[in-house]
Amino acid sequence: MAERRLMMAFAHPDDEPHLAGSTIARYAAEGEDVIVVIITRGEAGEIAPGVDATPENLGEVREAELRASMKVTGASLEMLARLWHGRNA
Repeated sequence: MAERRLMMAFAHPDDEPHLAGSTIARYAAEGEDVIVVIITRGEAGEIAPGVDATPENLGEVREAELRASMKVTGASLEMLARLWHGRNA
């Protein structure tokens, strides 16, 4: 069992690599439990050029990218609240 458990929460998929990717990867590589919590699926985000997504499936695409990112960093995605991006007060 890991000595520490680190939980990080972010609003959108792709926030975690930009804001804390190296920290997540470092602690996971050191054997710590790293749990990432994402609140939305990012449905209201912009679609970058070259990304195979539509407004209808953007949330699914971003969630798949998030899950792939967690595999690379070694963190676990314990919770994905799936609140609707842009419509939460």
